[in-house]
Amino acid sequence: LWLAVWGDFETGRMAKKIEASLGGWRRSGVRIPPPPPVDYEFKKTVNYIEKTDASQSNIIIGHIGGLLNNPDHPAIAIMNQILSWDRLFKIIRTNEGLAYDAHAEYNAGFRVPGLFRAVIQTKSGSTSRGIQLILQEIQRITRDPVSDEEIQRAKDLYMNSHVFQFDSRAKIINRMLILAFSGYPLDFSEQLFKKIESVTKADILNAAQKYLKPGLAQILVVGKKDDFDRPLSELGPVSVLDISIPMPKAESHPEATRESLDKGREIFSRAVAAMGDPEKIRGIKNAFTRATLVQGGAAMEAEMTLVYPDKFRISINTPGGKIDMIVNGRKGIIKTPQGAMPLPETEKQSLVDEILRDPIYIWQNFEKYEVQSLGSRKAGDKETIDLLVSGPVDPFHVYLDPRSLLIVGAAYQSVTPQGPEMVEIAMSDYREVEGILTAFRSESSANQKTVAEQTVRGIAFNTEVSDDLFKIE
Repeated sequence: LWLAVWGDFETGRMAKKIEASLGGWRRSGVRIPPPPPVDYEFKKTVNYIEKTDASQSNIIIGHIGGLLNNPDHPAIAIMNQILSWDRLFKIIRTNEGLAYDAHAEYNAGFRVPGLFRAVIQTKSGSTSRGIQLILQEIQRITRDPVSDEEIQRAKDLYMNSHVFQFDSRAKIINRMLILAFSGYPLDFSEQLFKKIESVTKADILNAAQKYLKPGLAQILVVGKKDDFDRPLSELGPVSVLDISIPMPKAESHPEATRESLDKGREIFSRAVAAMGDPEKIRGIKNAFTRATLVQGGAAMEAEMTLVYPDKFRISINTPGGKIDMIVNGRKGIIKTPQGAMPLPETEKQSLVDEILRDPIYIWQNFEKYEVQSLGSRKAGDKETIDLLVSGPVDPFHVYLDPRSLLIVGAAYQSVTPQGPEMVEIAMSDYREVEGILTAFRSESSANQKTVAEQTVRGIAFNTEVSDDLFKIE
């Protein structure tokens, strides 16, 4: 146990308090073994992750890094500053205009080696060019001495940026704890700063030649290969990595029979009639909703516009600014204060599935769906009628109140931030809107924990909607 205390107190009295609280503890005799040695093999690899909705590529090139107690670490640190800012950032971003950010990180650990990596994000059509420039600059710094101006700039940047690691007593003491725990002298930082000042051009060239291996670097590209300027195979054999999240095995349920399907369709038809005039519901062309969303404890105002059959826009006022997510047919886009980008495939599909699970859409396209009656089922604390609905979307449950036949819940498999889970929706507070009963309150839960809440402030059907709302440029 390592303990540090700082603040406004008398040292002697604080020591006695700690002794009184922890003095009875006894050593367990357990010896924690040191970390095993890292057996790293330098080898060139080319790795690719497919992201079909990406308009830009994320590129990482690197290999193992080093340790902070390496005598060459001061030279490595300054070498990295020059490679990152005077070379990659200046050439790839400023001169070539290929990326908003381009930088290198030679990370060193206290007890286990860190990682060296060079990183850029560039448009798909300049993927190969970006990789070429990164490797070119790593090779250049291992071949040619840096300039006097570069080395002085790097030292100034390093020293100035590290000042903020020591601008409070808490940071200083935490740093000392880490140093002591890791077996480093408490004045390690002061020693490092002195050594940084004495680094020479020859030291940097030696460190680059010794610790950078551009010919044995591992390359990772996440993007859409069909839009690349040149195939990745020109760099060597390509390993395609699958990072898709497998959905759990579908739940088992009674086999559908003609009787259970006919009964399911009959009950769903009655549920639609409980909402309002079925023909009026069939004639709904769009719905506009204002609501308060609560996620992660934060309440946000939102507006949602749904145009049947395949256009949806949600605008959310988040603490970080307004976010718009738009689906128009098979395309999707997200707009944030930082700019616009294609909507990730999982999020786009999630919004599309919401439309396909909408009871109004189902009723308007009833011939495309099967509805199976599964009898009664307890949803939350309520006894309900359980319908299993399938068709253009994966099978999902609809729960009806046995008396009113209004929809009081739903359940379906989805991919959440925690992974694939069964999401359950509870619906309540039905109010009449233009002759149609609509739920004004819903609560989503996964793994028995509430993940989102929605309170409707207003709904309108068949309003005038501009096509500009769904424009995807």
